[in-house]
Amino acid sequence: MNAGSQFKEIHFHDDNTIWQCPINLFLRGEKGGCFAGLEYPWWNLIARGNEGFLLGYKPNYPVNKGEINTSEKYFLGVFRKEGISRYSQGPYPGKAPLKYLNFDGTGLSQHFKGGIPAEAVKSEVLDWGEVWAMQDFMRQVLPELPLPEDGFWVWQNGWWAGLFDPKTEILDTLKTAGIHDIMTAHSWYGRGLHPNVEPYLAQMRIEPIGFPVDAAVAGMPGPAGPGAGWATPQDVKLDQFKPGQFTPDFRTPSAMEKFIEYGRKIGVHVSSFAAPGFWFDQKPEWGSLDAAGKPSVYLFGRKVSCPADDNYMRHLLALHESVFDKYQPRWWGWDGRWLSYWEVAGYRPGPKGVGLDPCYAKNHGHLPGDNLYKEWKNIQTFLRELRSRHPRMCLEAYYGLKRGEAWAMRYLNSDDNYYESNGADMNRFQTWHNQNDRFRPVYKNYAAVFGNDPASFQLNVMASISCSAYCQIGPGFQGLQRLENQEFLQKWRGWATRNHAYLKVKRDLFDCPGDSAVDGSAHIIKDRGFLFLFPGGFDKKINHPKTVRASVLINRWLGLAEKPAALYQIKEVYPREGTDLGAYCYGEELLYDMPKGSAVILSLEPAATGLQPQRPAPGGQPDQVLVVPAFRR
Repeated sequence: MNAGSQFKEIHFHDDNTIWQCPINLFLRGEKGGCFAGLEYPWWNLIARGNEGFLLGYKPNYPVNKGEINTSEKYFLGVFRKEGISRYSQGPYPGKAPLKYLNFDGTGLSQHFKGGIPAEAVKSEVLDWGEVWAMQDFMRQVLPELPLPEDGFWVWQNGWWAGLFDPKTEILDTLKTAGIHDIMTAHSWYGRGLHPNVEPYLAQMRIEPIGFPVDAAVAGMPGPAGPGAGWATPQDVKLDQFKPGQFTPDFRTPSAMEKFIEYGRKIGVHVSSFAAPGFWFDQKPEWGSLDAAGKPSVYLFGRKVSCPADDNYMRHLLALHESVFDKYQPRWWGWDGRWLSYWEVAGYRPGPKGVGLDPCYAKNHGHLPGDNLYKEWKNIQTFLRELRSRHPRMCLEAYYGLKRGEAWAMRYLNSDDNYYESNGADMNRFQTWHNQNDRFRPVYKNYAAVFGNDPASFQLNVMASISCSAYCQIGPGFQGLQRLENQEFLQKWRGWATRNHAYLKVKRDLFDCPGDSAVDGSAHIIKDRGFLFLFPGGFDKKINHPKTVRASVLINRWLGLAEKPAALYQIKEVYPREGTDLGAYCYGEELLYDMPKGSAVILSLEPAATGLQPQRPAPGGQPDQVLVVPAFRR
């Protein structure tokens, strides 16, 4: 495309991560401009300064005679320059490590080899008009997908809660709390322990499909009690099988079968998860090969097959369907290698870190070392087919597709953001980057509830409601033992269900959580909606003044329709339910003093006829107040 003299600058934007997935180009003018790109994660760009650009891709994709190949979609749109800026340095440390977050946890260190580098992701400034235009476009690319239940759906992650022992008391707790779904801590309903190989599947018969017959009572691999961590391969109690004997249907270990059946009786559905990178002993020819002709591996030497192989992917679909048909899960997820790319460099064998790891096999229908496009098409076809057969199943991916973000999310409800969360602050931090770097819609966000004591649990619930359209209970399962927490979850989950439409639209009001003393978001449709505010300062060493005051202009930046004559009434929904905060004209400034350590929800709606503008005077001494304005100018 030739830009000529119409634009002052052509700016390339990727997802602001170490994986550098291309998202789009911004063609900037005085009052606005255009955005352009390809809906595909491996596109190439030839930049010609500010004069123009050429972008495309080389599929090297074999087609049969008469077969029609549909190319990836090119897009072009326009944006309005707002004059307010979004600053981002990505969800990783850059020239100086971010002060507000702990980067010592496994979630981030997995991505680096030999320690976290001093500079990983460059800082970037975008006009919020550019961001909002791309967000609107991404809602077309990544449409909202149904969930197992209407309203604000909640499920339990058994892995994160350490629920390796399938006791029926677990299901009783969930039933009491109004939660109707749980993912097992074991993969494949107890036939595996992530990320280790599942012998029950590796040794299965391919044609016709058959599953090994247990020689005795099938073992439940891995640790036995709640709170246990990862098992090493030698800790795994492997199933023993009768040689040459197979059943046509998938069967769980007896302890898991009892767990599933009890769940059916009380209305708590038991689901499970898998690693997408399989190896089947009967089909070594499906295996991915490295440049030396050796099998490609994932964590702990786990061999993987090549998703570009059509026969492998057809079998993978049949395998999933055989399990889904029998156990009818309402949730399913994948965690592990899928794309031929190492996303978790800390575990990669040898000196290499993050980067490509293509397949060099000659029998998969792709050129040796050039399987990226074909595997992309096959993975998307696999997910599309599962989605069409099970439209209300929640489908999530964890590692495996991050290099393809956000384009990989079309048929998925969500993924685990950039790396594992550790609670309310990290949920808001990562979903901010999802939306403002990758431009993912809020209904594609992921949030997990942590916390045991009421204050922590309740803050986690509020944060999850603010940044996602559904959520999971993670380690917060322990907090569900408290009646106070159960009642809080049920009350505010009900509120979220009644206001679900507003929660599925979101504009962040401040820079990335952690960068200031307050963060939050607006959830507005036309002339009404809600504002969420949260206390910032993840760094406990920060000494805030006695009062932190959020400053928010009531105008189109919140998502309001542009009506200069409009008058809006604002009330507090939480924590001081029903408190009247006044009536504000369009364009006026709302000043709100943050309570200590609490989330805040404010409602905004057209003022009643006859109501006059009323702006309560803020209190406190000016030298004891820190005013934090929404939107950087």
